[in-house]
Amino acid sequence: MFEGLTKYIPNLENGEDIERTLSKIEDAIYGFNHEHPECGLKYYRDILKSRGVNLDKMTLSEVDATSVGWLGVMGLLTAAVSEERRSFGKMKALYENGGLVKWLKELKKADEKR
Repeated sequence: MFEGLTKYIPNLENGEDIERTLSKIEDAIYGFNHEHPECGLKYYRDILKSRGVNLDKMTLSEVDATSVGWLGVMGLLTAAVSEERRSFGKMKALYENGGLVKWLKELKKADEKR
């Protein structure tokens, strides 16, 4: 289900063409949200709040992705793309602090469980 996103893990781990990879990840997040409207990711803030994540009180990098499930991780990724539109460099910061790779690995685990 998440192969369109998790396929970028090796690029991120190897530091390969990061700007381009981040752009492709953003496109893949938009694509997933478009292809899966049933997930309700346009309401990502509500999804995250229901999992104990209040983006008004914490930053994305503070969230423990292991505790929010795959829908919560997709909510985090959607929030990251939304923040990127308002403030260029948010996705790169998430990559640099390791959060982005952790989130994608959580999605890979979810795929492996299916």
